[in-house]
Amino acid sequence: QGKYKEAKQLYLEAMKVARKIESRALSNGIPPVFKELNTSTSSDKPLEIDISIINSIAGYAEILRKGGELWQAKDLHKKVRKILLSAKSKRLNIRCGNTIGIYSTDYVNESKSDRVVEESEIDLHLAISHTQLGCTFFALIKYNDAFLEHQAALDIRLHSLEFTDAPISESFNYCAETLCSMENNSDALPLSLHAVHVRKLEFGIRHPAFAHALSVLSKCYQGIHRSSEAFECIQWCLDICEAIFSANHANLIPNVLAKGDILHSLGYFEKAAECYRKAKDIHTTNFITGQNDLQLEEIQKKLTHATMATSNKGCSSTLNEQPYQRWKKKDG
Repeated sequence: QGKYKEAKQLYLEAMKVARKIESRALSNGIPPVFKELNTSTSSDKPLEIDISIINSIAGYAEILRKGGELWQAKDLHKKVRKILLSAKSKRLNIRCGNTIGIYSTDYVNESKSDRVVEESEIDLHLAISHTQLGCTFFALIKYNDAFLEHQAALDIRLHSLEFTDAPISESFNYCAETLCSMENNSDALPLSLHAVHVRKLEFGIRHPAFAHALSVLSKCYQGIHRSSEAFECIQWCLDICEAIFSANHANLIPNVLAKGDILHSLGYFEKAAECYRKAKDIHTTNFITGQNDLQLEEIQKKLTHATMATSNKGCSSTLNEQPYQRWKKKDG
């Protein structure tokens, strides 16, 4: 719903509960995990941490990311990744008590019994952590770092899951999106096409996950100068999103920008400028100064270019806003 302030408060409460869990662990003679992980000394006995603590940190980091507080989100996601990597190296045991975390049960099978989380489950948690950190790096325009994280998540999932499983399509989608931003569109396209196919089967054609896949595919097509197909994809994506999200939801911004980019490439400079103005209005509705500033800079730069192009060369052609009907007929 885009209510990041309210979600932030809820996760702060969850963090308090998680700290109480760690305090009980300390009373039982278990050393403080975060302090010990930052030292070079090793202990014969593995450290321990409850999965609820990891989930609370990761959940809070995601709220910070979506709320535009990217640098704080990055630091917390890196902390979660460090914990999980330590668990894989056997320096740390992750216990699963009577808690259910933020992770989807489609991705990780969690039990309510008090037990040590197995390595195969740690891998799937680690894949999610890589994905979340990759999304944070992407928002910070650190595309090389983002790609490495998404690639790491994909490698884990390919070894653990079926090729057509939803988490693999998620990794393909994020890898494709990052490759597009690195102007490697030809490599991105097959990954994106697979993600669209799987997400259509898994979620249906009215789900935001499918819409995101369409958005990435539009960027792939735009990158290889197939603007007509790119426009079909982004228009369909926006129709889905506008039916699901509120009119000023922050999730609309990247898709509105993508539509503006396609229109600009086709010479519809005024229509492109309208998209950029809409993206700017949504951004200022959702974020204050200091939150997601890089996105606002990108929007303003695009708006300036489109406005200058409009003043130099008008375009009065009529554009079909519903060109993807043939796709819908094909999909049933």
